[in-house]
Amino acid sequence: EGFVDLLSNWYLRRNRRRFWKSEGDADKNAAYSTLHTCLVTVAKLMAPFAPFVSEEIYRNLAASVDTNLPESVHLADWPAADESLVEPQLDRDMAVLLQVTELGRSARAESGMKVRQPLAEMLVHVPGQEEQDALTRFMDELRDELNVKAVRFMEGSSGLVQYRLKPNLPVVGRKYGKLVPALRAVLEKLPQADAAAIVEQAKAGETFSLVVADQTLEMTGEEILIESSSPEGFAVAEEGGYVVALNTELTPELISEGLARDLVRTVQDARKDAGLQISDHIALFLQLPEALAAQLQPFLDYLKAETLADTVAFADTGAYTTTAELGDAEIAVGITKI
Repeated sequence: EGFVDLLSNWYLRRNRRRFWKSEGDADKNAAYSTLHTCLVTVAKLMAPFAPFVSEEIYRNLAASVDTNLPESVHLADWPAADESLVEPQLDRDMAVLLQVTELGRSARAESGMKVRQPLAEMLVHVPGQEEQDALTRFMDELRDELNVKAVRFMEGSSGLVQYRLKPNLPVVGRKYGKLVPALRAVLEKLPQADAAAIVEQAKAGETFSLVVADQTLEMTGEEILIESSSPEGFAVAEEGGYVVALNTELTPELISEGLARDLVRTVQDARKDAGLQISDHIALFLQLPEALAAQLQPFLDYLKAETLADTVAFADTGAYTTTAELGDAEIAVGITKI
């Protein structure tokens, strides 16, 4: 299940430009060959519990194009793993990239900042040098996936995560009794550096000491509740020693680029609704307010490249036309297959 999710939500999406580019070079063929291998192998793996859809996939992609193969997926050999093809370092590095990407998405979701809106900067803290090297290796992919202009590494959370600690009353009530009010007061007055250290110990399953009413208490993570918050202008997410902080302040240029990316999505939806193939080229027609057209003007080359539009005209026409909202305006999008 995890593999199929990565194949569809990571590999296919990350490589869509390789699939739709017009030149049939080795890179494009490699992308299709990898996808073909994955789909045929998955069809064999799911044949015992999804017999009909796996048969359809196998016959379409394998048996129908190679008469030397078994005619049915249920007659094919069970896939055999070839360990020599595994690249452990690549796997480890990609796992770091996926971890940071997921945290970045979480930070965006919590702030209400959609992924198509470009951001100026992302600050990242990772557990060690190996993880930092992995992200450096895939820096272009990281910036593109989270739609940020720059990535900067930082030591610790650099104060970007604020912690508030409280006693977990159902757990500590019976254990500490009358000390609970004093414990609450101590936790609330902890300096941020001390609170962060306690959080790290708690997440690692370690005990920590607190002096409460002249008594030293040895406590565990189960005995406290942790609330975290981000300073204004940042969206922060953390897990397992990783911290991601997105600078959410928007400049006029970033807002305009975000509108251009929203328009790309609108055109892609229109292509799909019009029944076009992924590699079909189009003539694109746009009807929108003059001020909005001026905002989008610097991004026309990007719009054409992303939507396979050979031409863009500001007019209300096209073999297929639809309306949509872009920013605060309603626009018309027309497309004609070339």
